[in-house]
Amino acid sequence: MSTNSLEAVLKQFITTTGDALTRLEQQAERDRKEWNRYKREEAKKREEETKKHEEETRKREEETRKREEETRKREEKREEEAKRRGEKREEEAKKHEIERKKERKAWNKRWGDLANRLGRVVEDIVAPNISRIGRDYFGYTDPPSDFSIRRKVYYQGKRDKQREFDTIAVYPDIVIFNETKEAVRQKDLEQFVDFINSGEFFDYFPEYQGRKLIPIFSSLYLDESVINYLTKKGVYALAMNDETMDLLNFDQLKHKRH
Repeated sequence: MSTNSLEAVLKQFITTTGDALTRLEQQAERDRKEWNRYKREEAKKREEETKKHEEETRKREEETRKREEETRKREEKREEEAKRRGEKREEEAKKHEIERKKERKAWNKRWGDLANRLGRVVEDIVAPNISRIGRDYFGYTDPPSDFSIRRKVYYQGKRDKQREFDTIAVYPDIVIFNETKEAVRQKDLEQFVDFINSGEFFDYFPEYQGRKLIPIFSSLYLDESVINYLTKKGVYALAMNDETMDLLNFDQLKHKRH
């Protein structure tokens, strides 16, 4: 091959190779630009997705916050309503307690009044029998020279000590002193016996000195144990018998005194 032919081939190769390189460079530039565009689009897409995700997260957080706020408000409202109901119930309970105390006080007063009235009724039933007791059991056909019901007397004339005597019947030689109880308690029995044994009766009634004191404890009904106790203490027991009020331990005390 001649030199001219070789140069022509070489020139042709260089030209062809240059053109090929140029096309490769151009294609590489286009690919680079396409890659850069793709990366920008992907970055933009990721940024938009990130923003969207952040926006969704923000919305969820906002909704969560709103729900928590609504829950808190509902809870506060329930607590406030519960507090008001509690305060109202407490106030109503206080009012009820005050009303209940007033009502109980009123009923206690009524019961007290009724008990006093009942006690007076019993006293009024017993009192008329005392004169008959003086006649039938102690032989005094004449009525008592002094007969008192619910008599209040000061001790030795002093104003700081007073006692009420249910029934007093005075005869020439004896003084009948009757104590009446609607409901009999052991304490009442003991106090009556102690008073009789103290001799204070004649400190209230010095004008009856020299007369024999006849103590009687009475009620509409006296239990056998009460009668036995009074008999042992030397006190007459007066209560309802079959038809009328009677001394239920007269014979026992009569024999005891003799």
